[in-house]
Amino acid sequence: MDLTEIGEIYIYDRDRISVAVKVPPRSLAQDFAELATQVNFTIRILSNMGPHPVTNSFAVDLLRTYSSGKTLTHCQLPETFTPVAYPGAPAKRRFRFELQITKDKMRFDFHQEGFGLLAWRYGQCAIASVIALARDMAIRHREDERFLQSLGKCLAACGSLHANRMINLGNHFDLSATVLFQSYDDVAEAWDLISEQGLR
Repeated sequence: MDLTEIGEIYIYDRDRISVAVKVPPRSLAQDFAELATQVNFTIRILSNMGPHPVTNSFAVDLLRTYSSGKTLTHCQLPETFTPVAYPGAPAKRRFRFELQITKDKMRFDFHQEGFGLLAWRYGQCAIASVIALARDMAIRHREDERFLQSLGKCLAACGSLHANRMINLGNHFDLSATVLFQSYDDVAEAWDLISEQGLR
């Protein structure tokens, strides 16, 4: 049995944004995988954007806004973006990701497409994608206050990592693990389940 999280975030014309994620049946271990996906995706986006005023402002927003899960189901996308249901066809601009967790390691594959050589409007699309992914998770878990609080803590912690210049190309996974173990109250039990199920 593999613990995986696979998805794509599409940005269509007129800044319509859609999240398409394959979500297995819910379990404590799968909740952990969803949070791990959000953390890895957010850290990768912050790393790609680098130390830029737009990134710095976004990191501060994450840190200030999402320390509590209460607002997560109403995540505010950047001004011009509108969330839409997946219309059944991919967009030219998109982010693709796949998370795999075993009892020994965590792997996160990330790809971005359609932004061109000059990466026009990459920053706006990247920020919107982080929030859209969090919003999608929050809506699916809207009845689970513990999950929402953990998701909020994860986002705030990612913002803090960038604000304190702690993200570099070689430490994404170490930082992700640290954020998860500090932000998810059920992390120990989830990790025990992962180990006991003999994930490979």
